[in-house]
Amino acid sequence: MLNIKIALRNIFRNGTRTILTMFSIIVGMIAISIVNGFINYSMWGLRESMIRGGIGHFQLYKKGYLEREEDVAFEYLINNHKSLIKEIYKATEISFVSPEISFNGVLSSGEKSTIIIGKGGLKEEEVKNRFQSLAGLNFISVFLKRTSLPQIST
Repeated sequence: MLNIKIALRNIFRNGTRTILTMFSIIVGMIAISIVNGFINYSMWGLRESMIRGGIGHFQLYKKGYLEREEDVAFEYLINNHKSLIKEIYKATEISFVSPEISFNGVLSSGEKSTIIIGKGGLKEEEVKNRFQSLAGLNFISVFLKRTSLPQIST
């Protein structure tokens, strides 16, 4: 009991020092909370962008796809993807499945060339999976308008 009396007397003896110490502790706790929130939100955003950006939780390939040669890539497409998607929805608690193909190459007009990277999927499914809706955009025409390559009408 004596120790508690001495502690309380010391706290109230110098009020300015007590208030300054309490203020410092509170500011430190608020700063730690803000930094913790920032880190948690950054990790959440990174996870969501990985999932929704095409990497996903997991990906299905035909056997040999990762060891394939570039010129035979289309031999490894999953032909019965619609029935496979139905089976995946039946067997597990999956909330979203979408077939997707990605490609890259060089686009050239003879004098100038540039690297292209493309990704394709089902428009209806892609809208569900993206942070922002990109449906209805013609990516080739948008790309060509931003470059000095001649536009090719199809």
